[in-house]
Amino acid sequence: MQSAKFAALFALPALLAGCGGSSSDGGGNSTPPPPAKYTINFLKLANVNVGQEGSCDIYGQDSDTTPTKYTLAYSASGQNMSVYIHAEDGSYIESFDSADWSNSGQFSFNQSQVPSDGYISVVFKSNAGSSEDYDVVSLQKELIPTQININAKGETVDPNTERCISSQAPQRAVNYTGIINDGGIGAGQFAFSSSIDFEVSSSAASIPFSSIPSQHVLATRYTYSSSPTGFEPLIAYALTTANQTTLNTPLSLKSVDESNLNWNIPLSSVTALSKSALTTYQSGAGALHWQELPSSTSGHYSYAAELKDTYRLNLNGSHNSWNMSYTSKLPTMENGIDEVTKIDNMAIPAPNTSNQLSGLYIESYLQPMPSELNYQRTLIAANEGIYSVHQTIYGNAKQYQPLLMFSNSLDNIWGTSLTKFEVSILSSGNSNQVTEAFISNYFDAYKVTSTGAASASFTDSLAVLKSINSRNEQQSSLKYLENIELSYKN
Repeated sequence: MQSAKFAALFALPALLAGCGGSSSDGGGNSTPPPPAKYTINFLKLANVNVGQEGSCDIYGQDSDTTPTKYTLAYSASGQNMSVYIHAEDGSYIESFDSADWSNSGQFSFNQSQVPSDGYISVVFKSNAGSSEDYDVVSLQKELIPTQININAKGETVDPNTERCISSQAPQRAVNYTGIINDGGIGAGQFAFSSSIDFEVSSSAASIPFSSIPSQHVLATRYTYSSSPTGFEPLIAYALTTANQTTLNTPLSLKSVDESNLNWNIPLSSVTALSKSALTTYQSGAGALHWQELPSSTSGHYSYAAELKDTYRLNLNGSHNSWNMSYTSKLPTMENGIDEVTKIDNMAIPAPNTSNQLSGLYIESYLQPMPSELNYQRTLIAANEGIYSVHQTIYGNAKQYQPLLMFSNSLDNIWGTSLTKFEVSILSSGNSNQVTEAFISNYFDAYKVTSTGAASASFTDSLAVLKSINSRNEQQSSLKYLENIELSYKN
């Protein structure tokens, strides 16, 4: 059996816009509305054995497929944390620490305190012996959620006495066994796809897969090949729901309308694909795997008229020295697919391959980005004597990202070079869901609580927290909402 698991990414709270009006005291006098607030909740993380999580929200796990440990969240005091406000150019405005928290582990402040295009930073400071180490996550104003859950480092948990965060009814994945009616032909490749799994088998019977209960799942059959490459055209399909009643009965499949449409990859000097696939979007489940496509040669793909408006193309590969992931809606896929040319025509500049700083700025790439690539993640790390810093900055895409100033020893760490430099760029298609997924895409709760994140690539040490349930939804959204994400590390 061949298996392809969709990895879960981290998700984020919805970006809520502050709104206001006025109220009357009954005598015709209007009273101003209360000021819009940002609220930061500090949470500490701890790992427990699978089976001990109860009704707790799960924020991480040690394995995508067969976890033995879950990461849970608990209320924290935030005693080792600080909050900073910066101007658009990165200059220091003001700061707060645990003495300013109005409630234990929670800090609220007026949104108006952050200037237009300014930033906030949440900082953890650790003193280990003679060293002074900092972990920082920074968000530009456009990307700051109204409610922010941040992992508070340096605080321990006693799972036996402390109450975990349980904000929603947990949706645990369930293992199922599906059966497909092979029509008496027998030979073929058969598969089940859910929002979190894709399993292929040479047998139509007893196909194991996992799904969230009651969500849509897709059963498919591919052209038989004695030496399957994974690129055989899909010839039949059926949609059902994940419950044992429907899956105990062999599913009868419908033939596709066309299984021999041409998939041609245009020649490109700057774009190379490593993985290509078609998915179908189904409400309540998200993206379900339809068919793998060859990434280096021409091939064929299938089309079902009743699913005409649901198809999406998912590409992974490289473009002009960037790692690239790409999702595009395909309402007219019956007329052929040519997306590589579209990517090339965007004229995306190459990343800056040097880790040198330019004064108070970091040059992220060698020319300005096209306007449709609108958001950026910049990870920088440096050491200077007894000081070290690991900082992630989320903001608007810019060729020159300003260093943020803190009016303390943090400002003395930045020299002329970095020990770590990563840049990721997003074209969100004006979707809040895509943006939310992007700014929480780089946090691994289990890794941060167990092995640490400082040495790992594309891993934030501080982040806005969301449960695995929400992360699964966000991961699926990246497979059906239009977006391009580019990443580079030195």
